[in-house]
Amino acid sequence: MTVTIISIIIIIFFFTIVVVAIIIAIAITFTITTTITTTITITFTFTVAITITFTVATIITVAITIVWNPLYDFANRERRSPSSNEAALDILADAAASATELVITACGRGRKWQQALHLLFKMPGARVSPDAVSFNASVSACEKSGQWQMALWLLWRMPAVRVACDEVSLNTGISACAAGSQWQLAVQLLSEIPATALAPDQISFNAGISACGRCGQWQAALYLLSEMQISRLAPDDFSFNSCITACGNGGQWERAVHLLAQMPIASVVPDRISFSAGISACEEEGAWELALSLLAAMCDARSSPNEFSYNAGISACGRAAQWLIAIHLLSEMSTVRVVADRITWNACISACEKGGQWEMAAHLLSQLCSGRLAADEISFSAGISAMEKCGRWQRALDLLSQMRTTTLVPQTISWSASISACEKAGRWQKALSLLATMPAIRVLPDQFSFNAAVSACEKRARWQMALHLLAAMNSTTVSPNVMSFNAAISACEKGGQWEMALYVLSCMHTFGVLPNEISLNACISACGEQRQWPVALYLLSDMPKADLLPDEISFNAGLRACERSGQWALALQLLTKMRAVRVIPGQISVCTSISSCERGGHWLWALQLLFGMPSCRLFPDEISRTAGISAIKQGGHWAMALGLLSELFQGRCAPDQISMNAGISVCETVADWELALHLLMVMSAGRHTIDQYSFNAAIGACRKGGRWLMVLQLLGSMSQAKCTPDVISFYSAVETCSAMSLSHVPDVLCKLNSAAMSQIEWHLLPVQAGQVEYRSLTTSN
Repeated sequence: MTVTIISIIIIIFFFTIVVVAIIIAIAITFTITTTITTTITITFTFTVAITITFTVATIITVAITIVWNPLYDFANRERRSPSSNEAALDILADAAASATELVITACGRGRKWQQALHLLFKMPGARVSPDAVSFNASVSACEKSGQWQMALWLLWRMPAVRVACDEVSLNTGISACAAGSQWQLAVQLLSEIPATALAPDQISFNAGISACGRCGQWQAALYLLSEMQISRLAPDDFSFNSCITACGNGGQWERAVHLLAQMPIASVVPDRISFSAGISACEEEGAWELALSLLAAMCDARSSPNEFSYNAGISACGRAAQWLIAIHLLSEMSTVRVVADRITWNACISACEKGGQWEMAAHLLSQLCSGRLAADEISFSAGISAMEKCGRWQRALDLLSQMRTTTLVPQTISWSASISACEKAGRWQKALSLLATMPAIRVLPDQFSFNAAVSACEKRARWQMALHLLAAMNSTTVSPNVMSFNAAISACEKGGQWEMALYVLSCMHTFGVLPNEISLNACISACGEQRQWPVALYLLSDMPKADLLPDEISFNAGLRACERSGQWALALQLLTKMRAVRVIPGQISVCTSISSCERGGHWLWALQLLFGMPSCRLFPDEISRTAGISAIKQGGHWAMALGLLSELFQGRCAPDQISMNAGISVCETVADWELALHLLMVMSAGRHTIDQYSFNAAIGACRKGGRWLMVLQLLGSMSQAKCTPDVISFYSAVETCSAMSLSHVPDVLCKLNSAAMSQIEWHLLPVQAGQVEYRSLTTSN
């Protein structure tokens, strides 16, 4: 439209000038004619007019040519483009697109993925079409911010807006999956690259291997490494380092070390990261000697270790409780001018904690606090854990208080370690106090905190409080796990509450917690201790239905139930069943069975089990021999019982208090007072606790042997040994005085122990021929 108007104006202007020139020429010719000049004059004048006209026309033509050509070229350009404004907008759009891409890239570096996506989505509204560069910058922003889902969505969105994915797009998407620990998606993207007519490059494979390395998928990482070589792509140090990390995280420290050794063969020089990854792999599996060898090999490979290498080596020693070597590495760091950081000190404190060196842990913690590096929560938590394992609960609470006096706020891990320290020391009240303090300072207890408190109550048989804590867990955001229920069941077992133990077991299914072997074993033991042998054996037989295999502890709990109830035949059946299900009976199993036969009066079975222990590669200890002695004594075979007792003295294990008491009881049965006194002297020399049973058995032996003065002497020794005489002791004293025809029996009895006399209600003794009749003596008399 604009070109047409300009053309018309130019044509009108041209014809106007021509007409004006013709009019001027006619006017001049007419003037000359009217003055009646000569023909020559008229002809000359006309010639001049024509000349002027053509001159003006020539000038106009030249002017039109000068003006028309640019206008014609401009008109042609107009025909080639829709609009001059759109051409200008194209130039501005290119500049805007470049600026937007730069801003999106800046947002990605600053982890501002929301702003990056906002700019990407606003580009079409500003008449700017996003291209591959814009999308790649946005995907990179999501990758750096850990938004792997949004990164994959952008990759899916690119074909929908007619933007083709390139190598950068796919590599960035794989890296986003690696950052989000989505190794399956990373491998899937890598496998789909050939379908897009693109070839995976070194960056693609490295991103996929890195994703597998972070998740410990060592098989997939090694597969990608081999595929990389098949694709004729040379692995670099990043490829090997990621594979070594994958093997380390997957517990394959041998493969990690093998890859480290293969790097020079592949013309790749191991760097600090390579060695540090290898040392960390050894750290995870406790191969501390190999970790130290790799640390020493770094110097030979001209790759001096840094703080990361030393930290991995110290952590490897710490996991193996090699606290001395860990401290040596700490001192070596200052020699080689490697600055120890807070992680180094924390690793050393943790090594001392695992080695049970609470004093050294406290010393390192104090050095850390007094140095330029401030101790953090991990430092104090490691120190508290060291105190916990060594039973220093007061020192653990001191460290917790020290944390609260600083700028550090003790978190759940520190409080839980302190509660566990009180639990191991049996301080259940203090453990509950710490647990109650946590919500007041806005620290939420976790499962470990509650479980430690429940275990503290379990150790002191505080079953009511254990159940209260279990119910409190349900009222909070913390869900009880199998350890919580097991501790509560064990508390009921120790408190003699077998019915409540079964109730807690039934509640586990309500909370969606599956019982394990420990749960059933605790319930069987709870029923067994209360002589509920039918329920105990039912639980034992019902374990396979719950996909649980009874172990030695399970059978021992069942054997204990039979022993407590005198079910010796069932005990022998359980012992036979243990071998049938390929559970090897241990020392406790056989000893419990011997004790069951002893209580049932079947001394032959007891002896058979006792003498059959060596064939099962079991050495009879004091418990089994004591049970055998008691069984033989009940069978009246005192000589054999004394023979077993002599074997105890000749064997590798010294007899304990129970064995000695059983021996003295045998001496009482056969009236061997001399051997009884000898055993009593051996107990005193061996610092065994001499109780009422020991004295009464020895007194009985002397009484049956007619050694009445020795009876009185032993009765007098009871008070010196701080052993209170009981009814049996006083009965022996009365019988002794009767046999010696002593008339001052009450005085003798009062001299034995007047305090004990006031607590004993004497009953009338039957009157026999030749004996003195005594009435009941009470405190009122």
